[in-house]
Amino acid sequence: MNRMNYKSAFKLTILGLSFLLMSSAFAMPDFQCITGVPTTSAIVQKDGDKVWFEFIHHNGVNFAPIHAGIITGYDLPFISEKGQLLAKMGNSIRVPFELLNCKVHEEGNYHCFNNKPLTIGTLDVSSYGFFTHQTKSFLLGTTFSEFNFKFYVRTTKGESLESEMNYDLNSRDCDFERF
Repeated sequence: MNRMNYKSAFKLTILGLSFLLMSSAFAMPDFQCITGVPTTSAIVQKDGDKVWFEFIHHNGVNFAPIHAGIITGYDLPFISEKGQLLAKMGNSIRVPFELLNCKVHEEGNYHCFNNKPLTIGTLDVSSYGFFTHQTKSFLLGTTFSEFNFKFYVRTTKGESLESEMNYDLNSRDCDFERF
């Protein structure tokens, strides 16, 4: 292969990889997840070259999720600290992401991140992002599906917070159509 063909092959490879990366980002649908009795809603919307993520705590930030999983008495002071960070962000969080910083790993598994400083409510953050994933379990011939949102921030002071919410797909908590 001569030198010109190597350059052409390299350019085509880069172009192909760029197309693959961009096409996975563009496959992210607009969607919203809201529990039957509104508690915490998650909304994702594309707008041009941006993706907007919104977390709304309908009953106030004092009732917003700050932890999922096993906790012990030792964890309580840390959970209290996380609650204070979450309170600084307010009852409604709406943050932008560049579409190129969003990826679709497979259906139901999305990820967006931003490492540009931003103030959310009164909390100064250095980076933030969200992950979603869908899980299915089977019991006695019945399939149970759940959709999980995890929103995370890192503050300019080095503190971190994850706020996680699970939605029941069997109850149709999530709408993946355009709304």
